[in-house]
Amino acid sequence: MRSYLRRNRLKILATGLAVCMLSLVLLGVFSTTAAAVEGDDKSIEELEQDKKELNDKIKAAEQNLKSISAQKSAEQNKQQQLEGEIGAVQEQIGLYMDKIDLVTNAIAQKEVEIDQKLEEIALSEEQFARRVRAMYISNTSNSTLNTILTAKSFADMLNQTEILRRVSESDQQMISDLNQQKKELMELKTGLEEEQEDLSSTKASFDQQNQQLSVLLAQSEAAESELLQQEKQYMLNKEKYAKEIKAIEQEIERVIAANAGADAYGDGVLKWPLPNNKKISSYFGWRVLYGRQDYHTGIDIPASMGTSIQAADAGKVILVQKSGTGYGWHVVVDHGGGIVTLYAHASAIYVNTNQMVKKGQSLAGVGSTGNSTGNHLHFEVRVNNKQINPLNYVKQPA
Repeated sequence: MRSYLRRNRLKILATGLAVCMLSLVLLGVFSTTAAAVEGDDKSIEELEQDKKELNDKIKAAEQNLKSISAQKSAEQNKQQQLEGEIGAVQEQIGLYMDKIDLVTNAIAQKEVEIDQKLEEIALSEEQFARRVRAMYISNTSNSTLNTILTAKSFADMLNQTEILRRVSESDQQMISDLNQQKKELMELKTGLEEEQEDLSSTKASFDQQNQQLSVLLAQSEAAESELLQQEKQYMLNKEKYAKEIKAIEQEIERVIAANAGADAYGDGVLKWPLPNNKKISSYFGWRVLYGRQDYHTGIDIPASMGTSIQAADAGKVILVQKSGTGYGWHVVVDHGGGIVTLYAHASAIYVNTNQMVKKGQSLAGVGSTGNSTGNHLHFEVRVNNKQINPLNYVKQPA
């Protein structure tokens, strides 16, 4: 019996120890998880800093895109110029090829004419040789006195001798004329060959120029292709940074909503933040900014640099941010009851985070910091973390 009770006590003790150990492990796991989640949370200031860094990256990407665009334009102009030069050179090459063809044909024609003259000369010489042989044989067959003895008279003898001499001179003159014609044809052919050589040399120079220009054009096209790849990558980076900024803005909205109080700090009636400036330069809603459609989340009230920006109602300052982009230097005030106001593009800020402010208290001075084109106040009203038209809550001075 005692043995049984001892065994049960040991089982109970072991079970208890196991439960305790499991509880400690689970507690450690939960503590570690909670710490990790808490560690992942960032303050608005940290999120704004992340946003600033991303905006800086976007600005750098935009500068690179601008530079690449200029380089692309330069390469395209260069290509256009090179293509014009190549076209002109190729036109010259075509003209010289036509000239070379004409000269080559002329040379071929002269060669044909020279061959014909050579044939004529050869034929004439052969005929002349036959006649000379015939006259020689005729004059020597019955001795050199044959011409004298066969002549009917002295005058007839002289006449026959003169005829033989003239026939001989005529043949020789004809052969001489043919040789002169052949010489002239040869000179013309030589001149044409020299012209052909000059034309070929000039064409070779144009061919080399065309090749050099083609190499330059190919290099320019390759450079433009590389610039297009860089441009594409910068565009992808810019889109990526923009998405990350959007996520950060959503997180900022969540943090602001989480920090907003439920109980109202003031009377719930918002006042105009710049009492002496009533003009609105840009209203709430869709507008065209920098040539593109843009959704304006507040109203813009122009004023001189340093003009006092007053709190629209009593509340608690939940964000003071000095950013070089976006809202620039801005203040966010929680008025309780889900109402939050934002004052952006300030040149100076006079309050701190978690400071309580009264309605009409000076929060900052008008400026043009961040994404701004001039001195003005960008004023927003957010209700339950949603941006609402401020004119639904404040009255524009008459």
